Amino acid sequence: MNVVWFKRDLRLTDHAPLSAAIERGEPLVLLYIVEPELLADPHYRGRHWHFIAQSLEAMNEQLNPLGGRIDILEGDPISILKALHSEQAIGTLFSYEETGLGVTFQRDREVARFCRSEGITWTEFQTNGVQRGRQDRRGWNRSWHAVMSAAQTRVAPDRLVAQLRPLPPALEPTRCNRLTRWRQQRPEFQAGGSAMAQQVLHQFLTERAAGYQRFISKPEASRTHCSRLSPYLAWGTSACGRFTKRSSRDRTKVDGGAHYLPSNHDYIGIATSYRNLKWNAAWSARI
Repeated sequence: MNVVWFKRDLRLTDHAPLSAAIERGEPLVLLYIVEPELLADPHYRGRHWHFIAQSLEAMNEQLNPLGGRIDILEGDPISILKALHSEQAIGTLFSYEETGLGVTFQRDREVARFCRSEGITWTEFQTNGVQRGRQDRRGWNRSWHAVMSAAQTRVAPDRLVAQLRPLPPALEPTRCNRLTRWRQQRPEFQAGGSAMAQQVLHQFLTERAAGYQRFISKPEASRTHCSRLSPYLAWGTSACGRFTKRSSRDRTKVDGGAHYLPSNHDYIGIATSYRNLKWNAAWSARI
């Protein structure tokens, strides 16, 4: 049996680990783990868990009609993976790399040690423009563009659901019971989910981008001209590559196209946001 572990990649489309797992054609479990260390981490607040819960709910709304679901468990990842492995041997753990907090970096090191000790293959995929293991920046720009412009990874829902297996009964007590409370929408928070990500992206490219460069550093004006894409990119409800491809396409200003932008301010705003995303990856790799 194989496992796809969702972390900051809360979508079912353009998802390389999920696609790779489906290609194996082997029994599969989809997991999201609510970790006690992250619940206690000061970088996380209620609005983060609201967003995560809504994004997971949107994913399960896609899978449930087909007879599938993502199992959302609560506990230490090592303990959960160990319990799952003891019930049914895990062959390969698929996931994206996670870039961000020291606590998640340490957790990933522990998961890697566990996988090595148990003979589990952990296959990780680059999640955004951050390239791990680089000693210098030579060739970084070319590599970044290659990753961001790569073709969208296809996920076949019918094949996915055919491979899904139920969670072993021994792990039922670990199911997270917080989601009902978390996913209740509060109007002052941005709603999670891939559909909302696409809606916000379209609004930015067609409306907000015009004033992005001029107003992004002004607290009042930036409320109506910022991209509002940060949570969707941070939690992976939309792949970074989708934004860069859409922004590259729209800033070409092809007359008569579906996303034609009539003013030079639109072009400048989109180009600036594109560069900001690129440099965010560059500086994250240094940290």
